[in-house]
Amino acid sequence: MGVLGLTCGTGVASSNALAPDPSKFVVDYREDYKDCYLLGVTYPNCTNFEGKKIILMRGECKKMPQILDPHFAKNTDVVARFAPTVEGLAMARVMAKNYHLVMLFIADNT
Repeated sequence: MGVLGLTCGTGVASSNALAPDPSKFVVDYREDYKDCYLLGVTYPNCTNFEGKKIILMRGECKKMPQILDPHFAKNTDVVARFAPTVEGLAMARVMAKNYHLVMLFIADNT
């Protein structure tokens, strides 16, 4: 295990992996940024990547959600997911630090 319990390497998704149960998760860490925040989450029932997920959420974390589905869907604050590796965490942090620039780009191009 590496930093924050993450592994190095690619991590291979298993075809028989159990999907995460959105109501059963543990937040391992949270990092707040301008207009977004990162969550490191473990879904105990999920076998893919040992249940670990890195999720970029839009907005400010005023209250931790009771249900957190890491999949993209309408009416969710999930912006992106990253591989739960050292490289994935680094990419997530770069995206989080620059999320406000993405929002400016969208505003200028809509």
